[in-house]
Amino acid sequence: SLFMGSFVFAQKTPSTTSPTHKQPHTLTKRSTPFWSDDFSDAGTWEITNGTGNNDNWVIGTDGPSGTYKIDKIQSTTASNGFALYDSDKMCSHNQDGYLTTKNPIDCSSHSNIILSFESFYRKYKDNIFVEISNDGTNWTSFEIHGDYGVNDMDPTNPTYESLFIGSIADGQSTVYIRFRFKSLSEGCDYSWQVDDV
Repeated sequence: SLFMGSFVFAQKTPSTTSPTHKQPHTLTKRSTPFWSDDFSDAGTWEITNGTGNNDNWVIGTDGPSGTYKIDKIQSTTASNGFALYDSDKMCSHNQDGYLTTKNPIDCSSHSNIILSFESFYRKYKDNIFVEISNDGTNWTSFEIHGDYGVNDMDPTNPTYESLFIGSIADGQSTVYIRFRFKSLSEGCDYSWQVDDV
């Protein structure tokens, strides 16, 4: 969901050259969302990957199924679909997967914008990011759970994530959101599941 936030703690200015946000920001107050997506229509998302990569996100209702699978996400609307990057199942040893909103989101009338989503994730040697663009070409990366070590996982299923994206999205008419799973050195990790964006 995208919200107009009233108060945000630990606000930083992100970089387009390197992720500066190790953790989503804490909210004290937020408004009713002006945009949301619950993955009930896979056609609202575009699935792509980096050069030389073939492992993709999937949208559906099946949970991870690799050798070292984690539990299926218990998100609010898991029964009508969620997004999954099942690194362990694909295990190509070269992964860079993107899940991007197909259509731009009009944020021109909004400020102090906060992105929230439900997530369930376990880390091995991969990195996960939320990336935001206001033109569909140039992206700003926010690393999610950059403080996790090998085998760390979310303490709850799902985990509720919130991220201040106003420095890129405020007042912009063509905002795109994408989720990125990157594991170029290992490429055989656990998984990341996302819902109720």
